[in-house]
Amino acid sequence: MSDKGISDKTKVYDWRIIERELDSIYGDKISEADRTQQEEATREQDETRFQRHRKSHRKLVWQAVVLAALAIAAFRYMPLFNLDEIKVVGNSYVTAEEVCRMAGVYRGQHILLVSPESAKNLLLKDLRIERAEVKRLLPNGLMIQVTERQPVLNIPCDYGYIDIDREGLVLAAYRMPPQLPVPQLMGAKVHDLYISDRVQDESIREIASFLGFLGPKAISSLSYVNISDPEHILCLTPDRTEIRLGKLDRPEEKAKICRDFLAELKLSKHPMEYIDLSFETPFVKLRTGNRAPIQFTGGAMTANQSAGTEKTAESSNYAAKPETKPEEGTKPAAGTEAKPAKPANADSQANKTVKVERRSPSKDKGDKANAQ
Repeated sequence: MSDKGISDKTKVYDWRIIERELDSIYGDKISEADRTQQEEATREQDETRFQRHRKSHRKLVWQAVVLAALAIAAFRYMPLFNLDEIKVVGNSYVTAEEVCRMAGVYRGQHILLVSPESAKNLLLKDLRIERAEVKRLLPNGLMIQVTERQPVLNIPCDYGYIDIDREGLVLAAYRMPPQLPVPQLMGAKVHDLYISDRVQDESIREIASFLGFLGPKAISSLSYVNISDPEHILCLTPDRTEIRLGKLDRPEEKAKICRDFLAELKLSKHPMEYIDLSFETPFVKLRTGNRAPIQFTGGAMTANQSAGTEKTAESSNYAAKPETKPEEGTKPAAGTEAKPAKPANADSQANKTVKVERRSPSKDKGDKANAQ
């Protein structure tokens, strides 16, 4: 068959079929090649963008480093940030100069060179400091807040005297009695104890814990604590007023009553002989006559008591109870004077006698008038 017999329309139709077949064979390869080319172009764009971002990030980091260096240099060499004021709060036995020396801080030191944590650790190494806090007060201030271990009891020992805190920790040692506002212990002595040791005697630890509940102000109002008889523990004030604790049960409750009593004792117009806390309801006995302050010679208690006959009829704010006769077989409280047993209602009889003597002059005048 010759080409002349084939029409133009048939030729066109045949080329279309051929083109379709070619597309079906090579179309997928062409589209895959285009896709690969597009992905490569996208990858190149992403890499270019990442490099630009990385360069800008590096530039920002270097700028921040330079600014930080300039700021540190300014802080370091500007006198505005040198320590000018150091506040020490909470100290009473340790001076502010000692606290600063123990913390390793001083005026004129740059505030950035002071590490609050290091200063706190240095303070806690001293036995006298129980807790500590150090804070910067920008631009040129520093505050040091301390809680001291306060001595509550002075105890005789082998080489002199020691001070202990409420936990029985030895804070200081002396050859002579110190002039501190803490009471001295009587009826016990410790051995082989030095600074940073702890008292192992249970009775001494209990009385130290009790004094810790009292607080510094009430402790300064006591002169001696006698624990020679654990069943009758006795505290004495400088004017010979006795605080009979009995056993050391209910320490917090007894400490509160004792604290209130010592505060009232300073304001009372009438002298009190003792307060007895051995019972659940404490009672107060008013003093008969006038007595001289207590004196201790060689560890023994002596007193010069002047004879007195008048009894004060005023009562204190505490619930007063008549003095009862001690039972047989019981011993008087340690440190107190031995007194003869007094019959029941002796105080009421004395009051009645006084009242009769006061009425007798008027009665005599009335008798004389009747006789005339």
